[in-house]
Amino acid sequence: MNILFFKRFASILTFFFLFIGCASSLELRDPIDPYEEQNRKVHEFNEKVIENLVEPVTGAYVKATPPFIRDRVTDFFENISDVKSGINNILQENFIKAINDFGRFIFNTMFGLFGLFDVATPMGFDKNNEDFGQTLGKWGVDQGPYIVLPFLGPTTVRDGLSRGIDSVISPLAVADDHPTTSGLLTGINVLNQTTVLLELDNFVSGDKYIFFRDAYLQRRKYEISDGEIDADDFVDEFEDF
Repeated sequence: MNILFFKRFASILTFFFLFIGCASSLELRDPIDPYEEQNRKVHEFNEKVIENLVEPVTGAYVKATPPFIRDRVTDFFENISDVKSGINNILQENFIKAINDFGRFIFNTMFGLFGLFDVATPMGFDKNNEDFGQTLGKWGVDQGPYIVLPFLGPTTVRDGLSRGIDSVISPLAVADDHPTTSGLLTGINVLNQTTVLLELDNFVSGDKYIFFRDAYLQRRKYEISDGEIDADDFVDEFEDF
């Protein structure tokens, strides 16, 4: 683990303690989102950043790069993420899935021009998306309060702190010793992901904050349970209707 990781992890950890400390005097309204008032302020800040900075840059990126190039960028970073998924599947004792993940990475790296093309999926190697937050969830670690981070967006205490671990076990961690390369790769990855996320705005209805909060929490619940939802959970979701 290198110095950049410790700086990154320490900044996230420090923010969590400051955030929780500032919000501790707030009246608890929702056990899942006890800091809603504070979260909404950060959400509004992020929305302004997206509107004034992210959208113009993303729009220029889309105009400058044809879909074929953007697809290659997506495949490249998806290939790298297979290593993270493989390691987390080992930690979750999903060894068959781990073999699948590392198989994807090997074949796409060797025969897909370092991951620019996904040749593994047609070969029968399914794509998994596992992270350390899911690993902790399967170990029984509670997600903690829902929190919105500046620039980083929705998360929970468990998932937010897990981001530092995922950054270490990613092959991109090797590039941290070369700040220019690391910054360039990170910037391209964030920019490419943002083009997809911004398209989701077309499906938002009602209170945007609530929409993104519920969508995030439901997606994480689905991912941690590997898509298996108990009947009791289904009832809980609709008991207020």
